[in-house]
Amino acid sequence: MSRRVWTRSSLEHALKNHRHIQHMFQIASRTAQTAQAGTLRVIKPFGLILAFASFLTGCERESSDRSEPERPNILIILADDLGYSDLEPFGGEIKTPNISALARDGILFTDFYASPSCSPTRAMLLSGVDNHVAGLGNMAEMIALDGDPRRGSPGYEGFLNQNVASISEILRANGYHTYMAGKWHLGFDAEHGPKARGFERSYALLRGGAGHLGNQSLNDPRKATAYLEDGTRATLPANFYSTRFYTEKLIEYIDANVGDDKPFFAYLAYTAPHWPLQAPKSSIARFAGKYDAGYDVIRAQRVKRMRRLGLIDLMHDASARPGSLASWESLSADEKTRQAQFMEVYAAMIADIDRYVGDIISHLKKIGEYDNTVIIFLSDNGPEAGMFETYWPELFSSIAGCCDQSYDTIGSAKSYVWNTPGWAWVSATPFSGAKGQTREGGVRVPAIIHYSRSAAEGFYARRPVSVLDIAPTVLELAKIARPTPEFDGRKVAALSGQSFAHLLAESDVAVKSNNTGRCIGWELMGWRALRCGYWKLLWDPYDGADGWRLFNLKADPNEAFDLSEVRPQELANMLDGWETYAAQNNVVLWKEAPSGTQLPDDAQAWDESAPPRARRQKPR
Repeated sequence: MSRRVWTRSSLEHALKNHRHIQHMFQIASRTAQTAQAGTLRVIKPFGLILAFASFLTGCERESSDRSEPERPNILIILADDLGYSDLEPFGGEIKTPNISALARDGILFTDFYASPSCSPTRAMLLSGVDNHVAGLGNMAEMIALDGDPRRGSPGYEGFLNQNVASISEILRANGYHTYMAGKWHLGFDAEHGPKARGFERSYALLRGGAGHLGNQSLNDPRKATAYLEDGTRATLPANFYSTRFYTEKLIEYIDANVGDDKPFFAYLAYTAPHWPLQAPKSSIARFAGKYDAGYDVIRAQRVKRMRRLGLIDLMHDASARPGSLASWESLSADEKTRQAQFMEVYAAMIADIDRYVGDIISHLKKIGEYDNTVIIFLSDNGPEAGMFETYWPELFSSIAGCCDQSYDTIGSAKSYVWNTPGWAWVSATPFSGAKGQTREGGVRVPAIIHYSRSAAEGFYARRPVSVLDIAPTVLELAKIARPTPEFDGRKVAALSGQSFAHLLAESDVAVKSNNTGRCIGWELMGWRALRCGYWKLLWDPYDGADGWRLFNLKADPNEAFDLSEVRPQELANMLDGWETYAAQNNVVLWKEAPSGTQLPDDAQAWDESAPPRARRQKPR
């Protein structure tokens, strides 16, 4: 037997559309408005109209008792290179009222983990399977480099392979509409695009990024890049602004089937705030002068807010600047001006994400679908530190041939800039590290889940959660069994994530505040890590230290104090755990970080020191 769960917006919508009590609803609203100006204590409209809920429930009980509970719509919103503390509910100074409302009325994850980089996260999000199994053991751009011995090895195809079933395929096969707009980055042609992986409607940027105010290739802004709509080459509109366009396109897809009684799965994959930093002039103007104080001051302010919000411990020292990062005061006046402007554009892009998230929320309310929509918001990895001059000189020559990098044009379609290590340090507050690294700043990301019909409201989930967990969560909410060992006539890998759907049914904050012994592993471009409970094992191929380091994240979330020598048993346990992770997930290691100007990933080699269970033969 099912019983309808009334929320404020669903009840008001029902009452407003019930002709026999419309008049009484209007009276209640006018009474409340009058009382606001005086001292009269009255029942607010929502409280008053609850008196009519039993009447409506009685009218619907007979039919609802004979039917299954409604399957929810699913909306996943993915930001690109958004840092842990950039959003207001995570301690950021950028006002994000719409996303803040989702967190206030939903669950905020304090320990949510993604991959260090774009497409591995997207592969795990859509499949629920580790990226080394799903085809993105490394970035496709890196696998394509000459001499990479992993090319052709299972799990390193460079696209979402057929060994996994995507949630878009599964949901569509089980009666869902499936829509996607934004960045794909799981295959560079129609054969491996969203239409081929279960999306009924899609508008996709195939590559890893592009201009936000026009068609500019990420690698060479003098050239255009490929967009596909439903598998066919598409042309961007003249007034293109990525965040607005993707939002409006997704709304268009949703509206096409409103009222047909089928739920939808919508995947909104923004390209913001990924570089190039570009936004409308009016958006940037709102942040003029906001970052003149510099990254040392802004990070300290974020730490203070995070302590006040209870996101970090009062004793946590997150102010120590990395030794390689110059203080803000040591920069020249010109460099301060330019870097502050970069951050103004970055902040504008984040504020615009919130603005258009608000638009899609408002639209869902307008069409009566908001209360039946589970919304998951997250970032794909940590913030970009933008040190391209050290290994990508070709990019600078292409920029010189097309773009105006003068102060007055920064953030426009004419410019092509990215944020600096100092501002990445701010975005990753209170952690160290950035995109591409398995330090906390590279893999711990902001994440929120909201569902109006949930009992959970305004809680912090203080437990390790992985992007791998989204697929099994979505399937549980949609009441669909995990598709193993076969789907659509082919064998597929079992989902390795754990559903967190049960959190939506909890109303006790204590349930959400415990840590577990669960282990989450990473490997990408020479970086390795494993988290089990509060313990974190880390291999940094660039710091000059030869070996693993061990940290306790409860006492040291900034990963500053290596405990590997003083806690040998914990180190041994964690090493065993990492060997197991590597062996189970097709991990092929490289030996050392490279030198020179080539992309770091061109020096990959088969590591003879790999754990025996993880060792593999060269494929050719």
